[in-house]
Amino acid sequence: RLYFICLLLFLMRTSGSTSGTITYTNFTSNFASRGGGMTVGAFATPTMQNCFFSENTADTSGGGAESIQQSAPIFKDCVFERNYAKSSGLGFVAGGNSKPEFQ
Repeated sequence: RLYFICLLLFLMRTSGSTSGTITYTNFTSNFASRGGGMTVGAFATPTMQNCFFSENTADTSGGGAESIQQSAPIFKDCVFERNYAKSSGLGFVAGGNSKPEFQ
């Protein structure tokens, strides 16, 4: 399921569309150097609704997720728990002038 989501986000980005909605998805037990569960890339504006980010690990920052480079993701009714990052942002980290919104 995670591979499908990564492919979907890649296709949205390369097709010129940087928005979309991901609903009722578990991001669990993933690992990355940054943004263990998810990284929202440059200028993207996706909406995640009723998603669960748990037990993800980032080698540096953003254990659960991260947003970068002027992205503006919206997280509606999402849960972040037991995520880990060695440096900062256990649950979430925002960088590069990104403007995440949590509802």
